[in-house]
Amino acid sequence: MFTLDDILGLVGTLDDRVGADMPRERFRRFLQESVRTTGAIRDYVEACVRNKGPQYDHALQDLVNHAAALQRLPEVVSVIVDNRRHGRTRRRRPG
Repeated sequence: MFTLDDILGLVGTLDDRVGADMPRERFRRFLQESVRTTGAIRDYVEACVRNKGPQYDHALQDLVNHAAALQRLPEVVSVIVDNRRHGRTRRRRPG
């Protein structure tokens, strides 16, 4: 399995530009085609929660929507809640 940073590095900067071959659409296609298990979604969500910045914010939005489409939203939300409960909130990335 690729890490979230691997995927984000391949698709490019996630933003709100519109178009079939924009980075965000490529990321969403990757999720639809390759990320089907709750464990994989959870791993990517945890990476978003651990990191800070627009790239991770957009990825988290798309992951939550993807989890909802797969009817796995409760498991994904529990990851976010557990991380916040245990003090593992988003932190600023160095550099």
